[in-house]
Amino acid sequence: MPVISYQSDDFPAFYCRSSGFKSPQRVDEPAVMAKVIEINWMLPGGKGILITTPTKPEDAIESQKIDMIIQQAVLEAKKNNIVGNSLTKYLMRTIDRETDGISAKANMAVLVNTAEVAGKLAVAHAFYKNRGWS
Repeated sequence: MPVISYQSDDFPAFYCRSSGFKSPQRVDEPAVMAKVIEINWMLPGGKGILITTPTKPEDAIESQKIDMIIQQAVLEAKKNNIVGNSLTKYLMRTIDRETDGISAKANMAVLVNTAEVAGKLAVAHAFYKNRGWS
């Protein structure tokens, strides 16, 4: 499955703009991404594509800070035998508390930004699909 980062050289890490890993591919324009998606769908076996988009700079959390908070929350969860469906809720609440609500705002910003990028890609794809790919 192709992995492409939208407007970033780095593979993002949810709250952070970079995970510390380089993205295999980068595309900057919705029109180019739309063409890549269409070509991928036309290839034998080409069904899925992972498009990553980084958090906007003003919404990102410093990776060292959030990594430390997440590690501590995971340790506390293990210590308290929190597993299964309860684990995600526990981690989200703990991370939110430890970041004084910044993580919840960043989480919402990630969702909004992802929707905005998806909308741009959908519009570009529809445009080229209706008008031709040349």
